[in-house]
Amino acid sequence: MQLITQASWKYDTAGIGADNSGTIVTSLPPGIIKDCQKDNTITFMSNGTGTEDEGPTKCDSASPQTTNFTWSFAANQTEIVSTDSLFVAIGDTLTITSLTTTQLHLLRQLVIQNIPVILDLYLKH
Repeated sequence: MQLITQASWKYDTAGIGADNSGTIVTSLPPGIIKDCQKDNTITFMSNGTGTEDEGPTKCDSASPQTTNFTWSFAANQTEIVSTDSLFVAIGDTLTITSLTTTQLHLLRQLVIQNIPVILDLYLKH
């Protein structure tokens, strides 16, 4: 709890993995993560709430600057569960494969362009 809530998280890198190891083997197709999303921040609070901030570059000027979400740990704090869309619309259940003082690695199985893939998402402070 302390590591995930100590500061806001920002996009670092993302790609498609071959397995659950966290190794990115293929770049994401263009447009999956837009440049205007890469400056967004996500802040997890220890009470199970959080905020996502659009950062200086908003994708849609009509969107709110910040959006609240709820979250919780699952599976012995190895998963984040949220019914809200977190960063690039990947809400639901995200597996935490590593969490340090400076990096959070999440993965999620998704379907991109009708192909099942493992999305590896790295966030940083």
